[in-house]
Amino acid sequence: LPTRDYSCTGTVAIQKGPQFASEVNRAVADGGLNRNTARVIVSTGFNDTYHPDGRDEAAFRRDWVAAMAPQIHRIRAAAPNARIQIVGYPTIGSGPHYCLVHVGPTPLDSTFLPMVQDYENKAQWMQVDLAARTGVQFLDMKPSTRNNGMCADANQRMWAGLVDFSAGDGNLPIHMNQRGHEHAANVIARS
Repeated sequence: LPTRDYSCTGTVAIQKGPQFASEVNRAVADGGLNRNTARVIVSTGFNDTYHPDGRDEAAFRRDWVAAMAPQIHRIRAAAPNARIQIVGYPTIGSGPHYCLVHVGPTPLDSTFLPMVQDYENKAQWMQVDLAARTGVQFLDMKPSTRNNGMCADANQRMWAGLVDFSAGDGNLPIHMNQRGHEHAANVIARS
């Protein structure tokens, strides 16, 4: 399929920052979403998890879904024939441990960061809730990447560390590397 990319690093729905709604505005305005659009892939939410602003998890998830659901409905209205998928995040850590330093084939650290595991879990369940609320598919990336997060050996890792000389090609530290992008693309294409 021909592709159009409306991604924006740091996109949020309920926090200050680049808004997901702006990306939908742009896609609608330039005709990227139309009757001929066959598929729409949405992967967002992680950047919203950092600041719950005093809300418990249930309230936070509810508020995020309430902000995002109208955007999914706007996408559906602009592209009524499209298959819309909410794509979850691949596995990032190993439980509450995240490996930030990589200079050889194995990680140099295993840093205990339970708050990052909390972000990872919140993002997953917010996306599940959004898919259920809007009647679109949730594509779970966790099972196929369970052993390929930040703490995997260099030849298996799909996620770059903070200081990383062995993740292979990639664009940003603490983000998916090229192997991860290729894997995610293949999973999405087969879904």
